[in-house]
Amino acid sequence: LGLNACLEQNYLNCCVKGDSKLVIHQMKGLFKCRSEKLMPLYEQAKDLTKHFDKIEWEHILREENSDADSLANNAMDFKQ
Repeated sequence: LGLNACLEQNYLNCCVKGDSKLVIHQMKGLFKCRSEKLMPLYEQAKDLTKHFDKIEWEHILREENSDADSLANNAMDFKQ
């Protein structure tokens, strides 16, 4: 997770930008995570947030996040 990388670099204030409105709203506590498959990742991310002094969650449009989207897709392809 990117949150791990931030903590490893001792970044305790960060802004997480993501193109999944659902995930951003879940992390803000506006929506519940209902997917049993995703629950372990959600819980891991929530636990990591406790180590930050400040963390902001910002939704951005997928068109504005093409570099990160490409890297994520490449990582998923590599795992298969």
